[in-house]
Amino acid sequence: MKIIYIILIGLGIFANAIYSQTPVTVTVNMSSPGIQIPDDFIGFSFETRRVNYNSDEVVGYFFDSSNTQLVTLFKQLGIKSLRVGGFTVDDPKTPIPGFKDIDALFRFAKAAGVKVIYSLRIKNGDVKQNVSIAKYIWDHYKDYLDAYTLGNETDNYKEFSKNWKIMADAIVAVIPEAKFCGPAPVSSMDGGARDIRNFVADFGKTGLVKYVSAHDYPGGNALRNATDGNSGRDQMLSETWLAHYQVFYDQFVPTVQSYGLKYRFDEGSSFYKGGAKDASDTFASSLWCLDYMHWWAAHGCSGYNFHNNRWFMYNITICRDSLGNYQSRPQGYGIKAFDVGGHGRVVPVTISRPFMSAYGVVDSEHLFLTVINKEHGEYGRDFEVTVKGVNVVEDMEIMYLKAPENDVAATAGITLGGATINNTGTWQGKWTPLKFDKKENKTISLPVASAAIVKIKCAKK
Repeated sequence: MKIIYIILIGLGIFANAIYSQTPVTVTVNMSSPGIQIPDDFIGFSFETRRVNYNSDEVVGYFFDSSNTQLVTLFKQLGIKSLRVGGFTVDDPKTPIPGFKDIDALFRFAKAAGVKVIYSLRIKNGDVKQNVSIAKYIWDHYKDYLDAYTLGNETDNYKEFSKNWKIMADAIVAVIPEAKFCGPAPVSSMDGGARDIRNFVADFGKTGLVKYVSAHDYPGGNALRNATDGNSGRDQMLSETWLAHYQVFYDQFVPTVQSYGLKYRFDEGSSFYKGGAKDASDTFASSLWCLDYMHWWAAHGCSGYNFHNNRWFMYNITICRDSLGNYQSRPQGYGIKAFDVGGHGRVVPVTISRPFMSAYGVVDSEHLFLTVINKEHGEYGRDFEVTVKGVNVVEDMEIMYLKAPENDVAATAGITLGGATINNTGTWQGKWTPLKFDKKENKTISLPVASAAIVKIKCAKK
């Protein structure tokens, strides 16, 4: 793959020498709006240990309505789903959250406006204890519960499925309306699709499964696959990762859909093993996750929960600064950009060049067209993008996702709509009017290593 990528870069150098600015065409098919993107598409995933009191270097509760910085960040980023689980749900060294811990979690859920995917221990888990916890959540917080899930990333599906049935049946015996998601398998690189297919075959017709859950880290092991920042950033913005999405989709989604079920990624990020240093924590992650979320939304995914593990890791979105305040890393800007342009029905969009992506979402009045220029570095190019297939009735508006000096390695100074994301108040991003002559093509400028969201009021049929 390195040889292929070097060849592509070489072609880019040659093209750049000939064209100072290459025209690009984006064509929108407004005649066939498709999948409705769920309102709770955007989510976060956290470890179970974060629910506990005085855990993970936090004094008091991390999840509580009193953590106003975290509540503000969730609201600014458009987070509507919160999954708690991960490795520590089955870790015997992690105390199982008690009722007081759960009370704090759901106080936070109410304040932040999210629904919770709550994980229960399955590996060496206690059936009676799980039933008691599930019943407590149902009796007190069912309005803020999305689904229960059992365990995390099994390494022995046969044993997992046996225990899953025992646990689920025991919970449903007490809570007949209870619904589950699963199987929360290991990454797509390590047999995840196989476990999903097995899970659907075993439980897809039982009526217990609200949706199927999957995990995905497209870059795999950061320590092995991203040896430096340049390598990590190049991978995140490569066409190779788009091919990975399609392969993983083909491996499990048709099976899920054949059972009439939906699917959601309840955990994932760019790389596992903590993410790639100088890549997962840079502006490259903003562009990557914006592209990633739109790709999966266009392919029928019900949502994506970005995983946040320990503070020092690079692939987390919510981090803690040197003063102990909670902040958004660059990835949050891509998440927010999706929140701006990702509510409505998907419409088909094609783009005329590689290393660029384009997606369309239409609501009752507007088309939101997201265009991403993934070219970067010394030989990256600005583009003039012509939009076709849209009958525009008013001047368009545009919002840019940018980094200082168009640097994908930037970790600060990133803006969306000219504004930053902070832990107080509300996000202040603004649209910029784009006037055009109705007799001419509708063209927008897209700088190197940036993204644009174009809001277009469309003529009603």
